[in-house]
Amino acid sequence: MLVSHFVDHYLRLDPVEKIRFHDEVESLPPEETKTVMDLMTSWEKEGLEKGLEKGLEKGLKKGLKKGRQEVARRMLSMGFTREQIQQATELSEQEIIDLEKEQGPSGS
Repeated sequence: MLVSHFVDHYLRLDPVEKIRFHDEVESLPPEETKTVMDLMTSWEKEGLEKGLEKGLEKGLKKGLKKGRQEVARRMLSMGFTREQIQQATELSEQEIIDLEKEQGPSGS
C-alpha cells in the first residue's frame, strides 16, 4: 500500500481529509492492512513505539493520581487528619482540601 506512504509523506491533508483517508485504510481487508503495516519504515516503527511508551507513562501517572485521590477520600471519611493523608498518599495539602470540598460537610 504505497499510497499510504505517498499520502503521509507528500500530501498535506487537512483534518477532515485525514479522517476520511484513515477510515478508508481501516476498511481494507486484513491482508491489505498487514501489507500497509509491513511497509512502515524503521523510524516510523520507532516513533510509534515511543508514542506508545509516552502514552502508557502518562496513563499510568494519571491512574496513580486517581488511586491516591480515592485512598485520600476514604481516609477523609474515616476521620484521618490532612497531615496523615498527605503522608500516606503524597498528595499536596491543597489537593486534600479540594477533596474535602468535594465530599461536603458530611464527609460522604
